[in-house]
Amino acid sequence: MAWSALPALALVAMVVMVTPGANAGKIKRDDIIYRILNVHNKERCNVEPPARDMTTMKWDPDLAWTANKVAKKCVFEHSEFEYRAKKYKKRTGEDALIGESLALGNLGGINRKKYAKIFSKAWADEKEDWDFHALTMDDFAPDSPQVGHYTQMIDADSEYVGCAFKSCDNNQRLFVCHYRTAGNVLGQTPYEPCEDDEDCANPACDFGN
Repeated sequence: MAWSALPALALVAMVVMVTPGANAGKIKRDDIIYRILNVHNKERCNVEPPARDMTTMKWDPDLAWTANKVAKKCVFEHSEFEYRAKKYKKRTGEDALIGESLALGNLGGINRKKYAKIFSKAWADEKEDWDFHALTMDDFAPDSPQVGHYTQMIDADSEYVGCAFKSCDNNQRLFVCHYRTAGNVLGQTPYEPCEDDEDCANPACDFGN
């Protein structure tokens, strides 16, 4: 769970909840959901060290629904685990731990597909400050480089994502992604590394093929 703010650029006012079906095979390559999944799965494919247990990130419209419940409040702070779990159970009847990433920015006259990709890519770029290790509180300290969006992206147990975004005050857009199951578990690595003598196929590398 983490948040980020992007530099202000300009504005196109829009409110969007992204909710098509979860089958990535039916998502068009120019679709906003494809853009989000493509960034996630590229990062999951290219982790270092390579992963033995990585999964393909898939779209969950129910997570998009819970993300929209957070986004429409236009509050740039994380919702409570209990709130997300309650909303997800109300929607699906299932218990789940839901992770959350937030971004806020003013991204001028570009279409929604591009700004969804920009927000996702900003999270992915945190890998420059990440080296593979079991997560500790130091990774999320206010004076440490942000890595929590990236480590959530590459968490092997987080197989599903759903996102929503909304225009808020001062022409800011709030982008919210929810993940099931939540990543960033303290004391654990985001995935299990592949040993040198193992043949570790990574299904995330097949996304879009």
